[in-house]
Amino acid sequence: MTAFGIDKARSGENLMKRLFLIGVVGCLAAFSTGCSGASDEARVENTYQKFRSAIKSGDVSALKKNVSSRYAAEFLAPGQEQKLAMLKAVVPDTIEIKHKDIREKEAIISTQGMKEGMAVEGTTTLILEGGAWKVYNESWEIKATVAEPSPDEQSSIVSDGSYVPSAHQAGEAENQKSVNQLMADLRNPNYYGKEPILDSLLKRGAREEAVRVLNEMLRSKPDFPSDVKGLLKQAGAPVTFDWQKSSFEPDENRFLWREVEFEFKDGRIYSSGHVYLGRDVVEGFSRPQRNEPPFPMFARYRLRVKGGTLIEPIEKVVEVEHRPGDHTWNNLEIASGLGKGEYKVDLYLHAQTVMPDGAPMSLNAGPVILTLEGE
Repeated sequence: MTAFGIDKARSGENLMKRLFLIGVVGCLAAFSTGCSGASDEARVENTYQKFRSAIKSGDVSALKKNVSSRYAAEFLAPGQEQKLAMLKAVVPDTIEIKHKDIREKEAIISTQGMKEGMAVEGTTTLILEGGAWKVYNESWEIKATVAEPSPDEQSSIVSDGSYVPSAHQAGEAENQKSVNQLMADLRNPNYYGKEPILDSLLKRGAREEAVRVLNEMLRSKPDFPSDVKGLLKQAGAPVTFDWQKSSFEPDENRFLWREVEFEFKDGRIYSSGHVYLGRDVVEGFSRPQRNEPPFPMFARYRLRVKGGTLIEPIEKVVEVEHRPGDHTWNNLEIASGLGKGEYKVDLYLHAQTVMPDGAPMSLNAGPVILTLEGE
């Protein structure tokens, strides 16, 4: 998640402008919950509840209104009522929302429920599409141990190679494919609902190759890295790479992060990324200021690692050259000698400059917080 805050210390003669800046600070601070704050959370939950209601009532039209275009296309072909019935068959009888993670363009809802007396856990991913939240993907995992079905009980449905929402994809149908075909489906960015594909690969002893493919997919920076990370967890593999990209455009009055990535490799954590330093901020470094003592001026970013086998967090602070534009770092080692465990890694930006009227200005961006797992 990210949060941006701007604190501009101005002189007392312009109270209205100061109040306006306070309002900006509040809005930017709320970005940690999706900028719109509670309104985005309400919109996400409203879409989710409409989706749940449409499944329960069997209303195909209502379902298509609340799912992404890729998902909705699954119900355009003949037999849509049967597809909805399959979807309804795997949904728990009771559902409880346990956690909501709402970002700029993606929201993940974690749920739990009961299905035929067995505990299940679900993950529903929503995306912003056309300015509205839409359900993009849903999967359910049975937590109880159940017996393997007999050959006579296995589904005879064979995928036609198009994407199929994981919530109603028949897993046993994947067992009819070759390992090579399953691997191709796993790599295919347009194949929807990959949990049954991975499950079949794991059953056939192809875990090592599947994990390698998933790591290649994650490092190619897909639109929805949470989907790939979920598959790695399904395979029991650590997530050793993560990244995030900002949706903000460069701003000459700001100090912004543009993209950041972290990787755990051989007991070390490395980072790459780039930040943007605005021209007006740089010009402020050479302006005379009216503060006494003078306000220190700088632009820097901090990379930090904590958790896992570390007793205390490790930080690396990098001073940014006083020139406008992009500033990049590649494979910068942040920490070494790390053992197995979960590590929180983050990026935080801070700059201090001077405004045209000589008043000091402090700019902050972040933190961008990601999670890695050491092998």
